[in-house]
Amino acid sequence: MQPATLPASLAIADVLTSTAIAHQFVGDLALLAHGAPRPTQRSEVAAALRGPHAERVLTTLRAEFEFTTPEPATTPRQPKPPLQLRHRASGADVTLHTLPDTDYDRRAVQRASLLPVADSTLRVASAEDLLLWELRQLPRSTEPAPLDPALLALLRARAGRWNQCYLLEWSEPLGVAEALDDLLDAVRT
Repeated sequence: MQPATLPASLAIADVLTSTAIAHQFVGDLALLAHGAPRPTQRSEVAAALRGPHAERVLTTLRAEFEFTTPEPATTPRQPKPPLQLRHRASGADVTLHTLPDTDYDRRAVQRASLLPVADSTLRVASAEDLLLWELRQLPRSTEPAPLDPALLALLRARAGRWNQCYLLEWSEPLGVAEALDDLLDAVRT
């Protein structure tokens, strides 16, 4: 099954790869690659979009994508809101997240799997990093977040094949240990 966002995903991957920007696909495309589909009309990619190459990448993206949210000013050390893009050729939407420059995020990109698609290859977040990514995207609240059926499907599909040490190593520093525990408890029941 190929998602409707595949042409847009391939286009953005081509730009990021050709400009040597470290990146990985997260969200729905990565969930699909790991056997837990959550179909939407949006692709999500997390990229190390900073430094002197950032403006060149944005310029290259403008040729194939319409920016549907204002581009943030490039200021160092401030988290940037994700960019919302629309692929001109397919009409599919892409969310481009700027990865923070942290040990975890650099390691996560290095762990990404290569997914052959058509005549190209997409870098997809590992199952563990995808789970941690999704948990990081949840709003911070004192109330438990509703359980995402796709995350439950991911946990069930990967049952017994998780790198537990890796999840435990990073869940606390990322602030998602409690949400991870809640999700694991839900799968056990």
